[in-house]
Amino acid sequence: MKMPMFARAASHGGAISTALLLLTFLAGCATVSTVTSSAPPAAPASRFGHVHGVGFDATSDAVYIATHTGLYTVSGSLSSPKESASLGGPIAGLRQDNMGFAIDGERMYASGHPDPTVSSDANLGLVSSTDQGKSWSAVSLKGTTDFHDLEISHSGQGPTTIYGFDSADAVIRVSRDGGSTWTSGAALAMRDMAADPALPGTIYATTSDGLKVSHDYAASFELSPGAPALYLIAAAGSAAQPQLVGIDAAGVVWKKSANTPWQATGAVTGTVDALALSVGATSTLVVADQRGIVASSDFGATWRILVTY
Repeated sequence: MKMPMFARAASHGGAISTALLLLTFLAGCATVSTVTSSAPPAAPASRFGHVHGVGFDATSDAVYIATHTGLYTVSGSLSSPKESASLGGPIAGLRQDNMGFAIDGERMYASGHPDPTVSSDANLGLVSSTDQGKSWSAVSLKGTTDFHDLEISHSGQGPTTIYGFDSADAVIRVSRDGGSTWTSGAALAMRDMAADPALPGTIYATTSDGLKVSHDYAASFELSPGAPALYLIAAAGSAAQPQLVGIDAAGVVWKKSANTPWQATGAVTGTVDALALSVGATSTLVVADQRGIVASSDFGATWRILVTY
């Protein structure tokens, strides 16, 4: 299958078609099963618009869904039975278009376009929230910048490193002081990126040439040896237990832990828009695909539906 368009700035979409190659994958690999439920909570597509990102709140066991029409939450979604998951949103009634979204502990970051009833600015710049998305404060670049992807990394107790993919010129901007000031990294036709959670200078990007990696704060990139041609990627864990998960254009889920090679572990269904990974006692993968918002605790071998479209 021809790889999809990778210039993330070119479209608010970016969903991938997986049907043909997914059938090929399933024919040659172990069976991938899907755990279904009776009547999961409904989330009409008209409410969501388009899903730009998903994220975890480890303190509340909630999944946040960043969309064209605001920020939504699925509470009790990871540890509770799927029938008890509760959909809420848009949070605080805000119709903020969250093109870029990331959660860093108790703080959320977003970029994109403001609710037109709140601000006439074209772009959000970088904003943050410390009350689970009920209110947002400008951090920097207000009115000027629309990041289509945001990634966060830390080094011990040092300052927060933030990467933003600037939709205006397809350049990765880098802030090494929590978003106050920015420098320009490489220009890159990419679809998704993931920052190493424990090594702030390391960031991965999915491109039509293959998975690329930078070890110098996005100043330069090179192909990552032995990596599959991924479309979406997520990183989580620690320096001692780093973990990468990606999805390729066929919908196959891939995993890499520490110094182990990439391994195919499962598959998504239909189109996929967003991917998030949480690493703890149990690693959890959440994606937005054709079924809705779905979660897996075995890297895509089985899934449970949290919210349907």
